[in-house]
Amino acid sequence: MSLWMLAATIAALLLLATIRVEGGRTNRLLVPGLLLGGLVAVVALGLGASATGYYPGSRALRLAKQVGIDLTDAARDPDVRRIILVEGSSYTARGLDGAMLGRLLTRGSGTKTSVVQMSLDGANHFERSWLLGIALDQLEPADRTALAGKDLTLLLEIQRGYDVAPLNGFVRNLRTWRTYAYMTPGNTWDGLRAVGSLGATAPESIASLLPPAVEHAAVNAMGIGMARRGEQLASVKPARGYQPLKTSKRGYSHGRGMADVLAAARAMADAPAAPVEAMPWIQDIRLPRYRAMLGDLVDSAAFFAVPSTETADLQYVHQFCAQVDDLPCIEYRDPALLKRLQRKPDWNDARHMRVSGAEKFTRWFARRYMRDVVAGTNG
Repeated sequence: MSLWMLAATIAALLLLATIRVEGGRTNRLLVPGLLLGGLVAVVALGLGASATGYYPGSRALRLAKQVGIDLTDAARDPDVRRIILVEGSSYTARGLDGAMLGRLLTRGSGTKTSVVQMSLDGANHFERSWLLGIALDQLEPADRTALAGKDLTLLLEIQRGYDVAPLNGFVRNLRTWRTYAYMTPGNTWDGLRAVGSLGATAPESIASLLPPAVEHAAVNAMGIGMARRGEQLASVKPARGYQPLKTSKRGYSHGRGMADVLAAARAMADAPAAPVEAMPWIQDIRLPRYRAMLGDLVDSAAFFAVPSTETADLQYVHQFCAQVDDLPCIEYRDPALLKRLQRKPDWNDARHMRVSGAEKFTRWFARRYMRDVVAGTNG
């Protein structure tokens, strides 16, 4: 047993020892004392775990360590003036090369730019915020001060599968270490609020999600199973947010590829955009959560999307960006880009790019970022 576990146990026992139990009578403080003692133990365990770098183990923890390293390196490099924190799912993890983007932006603008890529396959919005919290916990006070003095932009992925299903992957991964890790009480509450805001359009109802969500939040809060599923962050091997794919998925048929997407992009030029029902929770829950976590570290934010060969994805991104009027929104509705991404070797499957596709998109994205975000900010 580690020292922090021992200290928590002793604290709980000392509290319980103060309760007097007299023969023949039930002390009215017994049950409240037991409950309070348990609560003290839970709080002490949680605080002790994070204070000693002991976290629930999951694939996201490896990325959290790398994000913390990248933020620290950017803070300590006096030449880095611009930092881009990119959050996303597998679409970004496969389709955007953050290191390459940093080099292109540095070369194109003359301002050294560091891209911190926080993208993970299968990670819903709440798992991403969980791993960001761990990464921020690793910063020294001096590093936070240094970051606050640099220009940091938060780039938020647009993807309909995650936007219209805020707890995407939760049911699919029930009772796994990964899900127990990120379903904190706070994430559970906000996740259920996000699902509730979508009403009947949500793919999973509140009624079906509530029992397992509460169960996972309780396991997370009480640290159940941490002896087996917990890890010291210092011993975790970091993993980068860009995870390129070199081959196509077995059985993948490219079919018409981007031809239909290209035709749809051209047809959208003058077509009115339908409203996106996920927008309210993204504006009221997703954005405020990140701003509260980052505080004075973040200077600006923008939305972006990674290409897909699915026309419905393009339509969703177009509709999403049409509703955003206060932040830059980079959509991939550019015929020149879509033409360059028509080759089958650029794709792993219908929605995830391979290395060659990611390189093409990253080059295009660097130019579009300079035009829509940097120039817009300076203007």
